[in-house]
Amino acid sequence: MDRSWLETVRLLGLDVVVPVVLALAAAHWGTSFAHKVLTRPDSERGGPASTDEGGANWPPLPWRTSH
Repeated sequence: MDRSWLETVRLLGLDVVVPVVLALAAAHWGTSFAHKVLTRPDSERGGPASTDEGGANWPPLPWRTSH
């Protein structure tokens, strides 16, 4: 008995699996894209630039004991 390609796809369950995999891939891509956008420095995002000239930790402080 010959099956059409659509019957084969339904028999294998691919009519359900393919959309689920595509939805998961799209969700992963969306979250990774949002993470990259939100974690960029302000200078790349177009936000306010840093106002301090040399940075808050320059010159470096001497080492201190931890106890």
